[in-house]
Amino acid sequence: MHFKNIKRYLIFLLIAFLATYVLWDISVKFANHFRSQGYEIAIRDMIEEASKEDCKIFDVYAGNKKIELINVDCLYREEEIEIRDEEEED
Repeated sequence: MHFKNIKRYLIFLLIAFLATYVLWDISVKFANHFRSQGYEIAIRDMIEEASKEDCKIFDVYAGNKKIELINVDCLYREEEIEIRDEEEED
């Protein structure tokens, strides 16, 4: 009789351990999925902002750090405009 109780207890512990592991694994997968979705949304937003026709500088924040970004194509456009203006003046 004592052996049956130990056996039940071990089976219960095994089931509890497996259930905990499965729940932990699922929660980690969900967390990673939502984290990667957040990265994707942030990158998509930066691409949209950089590809606007008005070529304005925009701020990007990460924690307490801030940087200003602009599309490189906008810099080339500015250089082309300056070169044309200089050629027209000559």
